[in-house]
Amino acid sequence: MKNVSTIQESLQSFTMPDVQQIDAASTLAVYHALQPILPQAVMPQTQKADKLSDILDQFDALILDGFGVINIGPEKIEGIDELLSAALERGIIIVVLTNAASHPSSQAAAKYKGWNLPIDGANIVSSRDVIEVILKDTPPPQPVMALGHNVTPFGYEGELVATDDYDAAESFVLLGTSEWDEEDQQRLEAALSKRMRPLYVANPDVSAPQPGQFSPEAGYYAARAMQATGVEPIWGGKPHSTAFTAALCKVDALAGYSVDRSRIAMVGDSLHTDILGGIGAGICSVLVTSFGLLRDSDAEAECARLGIMPHWMVRAL
Repeated sequence: MKNVSTIQESLQSFTMPDVQQIDAASTLAVYHALQPILPQAVMPQTQKADKLSDILDQFDALILDGFGVINIGPEKIEGIDELLSAALERGIIIVVLTNAASHPSSQAAAKYKGWNLPIDGANIVSSRDVIEVILKDTPPPQPVMALGHNVTPFGYEGELVATDDYDAAESFVLLGTSEWDEEDQQRLEAALSKRMRPLYVANPDVSAPQPGQFSPEAGYYAARAMQATGVEPIWGGKPHSTAFTAALCKVDALAGYSVDRSRIAMVGDSLHTDILGGIGAGICSVLVTSFGLLRDSDAEAECARLGIMPHWMVRAL
């Protein structure tokens, strides 16, 4: 955990965007306010290529983001089928590292299977998987409340859900924010203000790219709770080290040996979760600019402004 006073100072001097105003610019602004708790890393010199498929010979393994690389909302991204086919022909290991946490990874595997993608459960590490390991290694105070609507509870005895009495919970796990509203957020903040309890956040994403818009995600609501109450969340997904440790273990398990970290690439659309997280984990990073968070932005200018530089910048897959 980084210096707490620093993150609180950063958040207290920051005006949180309204939920109705979440776009690329406001998403980047929230991540910037959270910078004190994000990985610290020395930035590489950026190289450019038109497509990721043009530089596959650079890598022995690809760790792919989900939203922004494989799909935008319910639609596959153009070129993902060809990219995966070319990578597998070269013997490149594929792992998906996603901050999706509302449901078990088996649901993501079923989605990819429905799209005829060569990805199954053995290739997926989700932030839900990571938070489950954290909760197993250090059991949370009981009862646990699984926060979110349309989420799959963990199955703890006496587990609470978001429609229960928040005062009855001894710890909270924020899984997903689909259909999360201001009343839900106020209930969480009121409960934490009344009596501070552990808050686990399984999806650090501030927003997710959707067709024509960006949806607010758990990282946005967690930042609001931090600002309002001073809570220090325990994070389970990208860009935090636990997620990348799990993904790299998966790469090595699939390979059957320890893969050279310089030959592993984190491929994503988000500077703060994918690129900064990958660099902080000691692996290569590839920023895809045409589909996700930066699809309507000047990616080079944003990299320079924020001081987050990927190893590679590509337009498409």
